[in-house]
Amino acid sequence: MPPSTDPNSQDSELDAMLDAHLAAVLLPHVGKATGAFREHLARQRRMRVIRLSSAVAIAAGVVVAWGLVSSWLSNPSSSPSSPAPVNIAQDVQRSDSPVTQSASWSRVMDDGLGLVDKRPVRQFRRDIVEEVNWYDPRTQARVRQTTPRQEIFLIGVQTD
Repeated sequence: MPPSTDPNSQDSELDAMLDAHLAAVLLPHVGKATGAFREHLARQRRMRVIRLSSAVAIAAGVVVAWGLVSSWLSNPSSSPSSPAPVNIAQDVQRSDSPVTQSASWSRVMDDGLGLVDKRPVRQFRRDIVEEVNWYDPRTQARVRQTTPRQEIFLIGVQTD
């Protein structure tokens, strides 16, 4: 058959050839983009769940640690390594002097880090209550003097 000189017939032949070629090349790939996109979304959801789970686990750990630290700070005597408050009563009473003196103090508490003259220090505190009782047998009068005080210890911290 001789080649057609009609421009419309040449266009239709070219269209048919292109349709056949593109169908052979592209039809096997139809639907693959949708599947790949769905798989991509599923991977993103899994990563979002993993990240969210990790964040929740970290937050729970922080809450537990915060609770333990704050409960220890609010009630430091519940710490297993801390001794109970010590009470020492010294009887300095002589036969002619009816005086009783006693002192009680708490354990040493760590008040954390601070700065003194731009140098880091750790501060420790101990509360002390001194009590002196006087008794006058002649008038049967009793006098009690209670003196609270605090001892603060500053210990330098090496930052090297």
